[in-house]
Order: sequence, then C-alpha cells, then structure tokens
Amino acid sequence: MSAGSVGAGPEIERDQRAAEYVLGTLSFDERAAFELERAVDPATGRAVTAWEERLGPLALAVPDETPPDHVWPGIAGALA
Repeated sequence: MSAGSVGAGPEIERDQRAAEYVLGTLSFDERAAFELERAVDPATGRAVTAWEERLGPLALAVPDETPPDHVWPGIAGALA
C-alpha cells in the first residue's frame, strides 16, 4: 500500500486499495489479501466495481497494438 494512506480513514484506505487492485499495482501478497477481503466485504467489492467503471473507458480509448515479434522472447524470459 502506498504511503499516502497513512492516517487515512477505513473508507479512504479501502478505496485506495481498490484503485491499486484495479490498476494492478499491488504486490502478490497484497493482492491475495485484498481478494480475500473482497470476497467477504461487499463494500470492498463495490469499491472495485467503481474503479473498474472509472478506469475501463481509458482502456477502450487506447487502440490495440501488436508488439513486434522480437518483444515476446524478452517477456517469456522475464517470466521464466
């Protein structure tokens, strides 16, 4: 979680974590913990939905781009 949440109320922290979740910036462990929270807390689920609705149009505004063939070996190597 980012340093901006220090001292924030629970609703603000939930909203910030939801934004980080949707953006994909949480670490593996933070993401796993957040997904557990989301499974049992309807307010967390609503926060995620709100961020998906806010940010979704941005993804649609960017045209699809196929990366050059030479890019994929680097990606595969980084994931191995």
